[in-house]
Amino acid sequence: MTGGVPAVAPSKRVFESLKNLTDRPELPRRHFIADRLYSPGQNPVKFQMPMRKLGYGFVADMRRDTRGVQTITTSGAPIVDGTAYCSAILNMPRLLDPYTAWEKGQLTDQQFSNLLEARKCLALARYGTKPNKKGDVRLGCPARAEGAEITCPLVPPAEEGKKKAGFQKDALTDSEVPSKAACPKVCQQRTMTLKNTAEDGAKFLQHGPAFMTAEWRKEYGRRNTVESRNAMLKNGSYQGAGDVTTRLMRGWAAQMLCMAMPAVGVNLAMLDAAAWSRPHTGQKPTPPPPRGGRKPSSDDIKQWKLGDNAPPKAA
Repeated sequence: MTGGVPAVAPSKRVFESLKNLTDRPELPRRHFIADRLYSPGQNPVKFQMPMRKLGYGFVADMRRDTRGVQTITTSGAPIVDGTAYCSAILNMPRLLDPYTAWEKGQLTDQQFSNLLEARKCLALARYGTKPNKKGDVRLGCPARAEGAEITCPLVPPAEEGKKKAGFQKDALTDSEVPSKAACPKVCQQRTMTLKNTAEDGAKFLQHGPAFMTAEWRKEYGRRNTVESRNAMLKNGSYQGAGDVTTRLMRGWAAQMLCMAMPAVGVNLAMLDAAAWSRPHTGQKPTPPPPRGGRKPSSDDIKQWKLGDNAPPKAA
């Protein structure tokens, strides 16, 4: 457990909080999911880059001023909404920031979902599920990758990625891809290494599903677990630790002790609930009926038109 002043040195607080996990190499590491204060809000040298070296990738939300084309890597691959894409996407304006158009009502929900799906075939192929020990990731040309869904004028037929028989690939046109004279590194070879550096987009690069796709909404929706635990710790109907009048005393040691006791109470409550909810037969328990109408799920796309930094309603 660690404590500090809200919004002061948040990246430092993260490493303090994760120490119990990072000191134990046998524990699995995959995605770091948090609000925008952490990613993309922090200095990549102090936060995203060290986190990748520890084996964590990112699944993050986007502020309005950071959506769309976020940077062009040293290999020429644009990072759009946290995902590295084929450079051809730069010549497809509708695919660069469909979220803003959808948010303004210029796209229907279905049109927005269609554009998100259309971007998938242009995403650079991934080799590995998380960064290596240096924090680097291996990516490749989507037209050369196994299971490729597109063909490219810059890729000879002999180098094209294989797809199951009968699948009709989409063909990129000469006007959509760079000229051979201005062909970036990402278009010249099958794979390339995206370095764990600010120049290669360490601040924005995500390692999970593409932003706002159904897969991303499900993965990022896991943040609700944290929010519900915070509610149990802080709300007056549970432990009430968020009420400062319950801990009017001086000194960090006293404050930490007052926070530790409610945290223990939350853990005991969750263990107790898990013990009672465990079925004693092979039959699964019947879930309780929803209160106040249908409970939204993480795949309910309309709920993602909420205010900045708000978690989804599904919890």
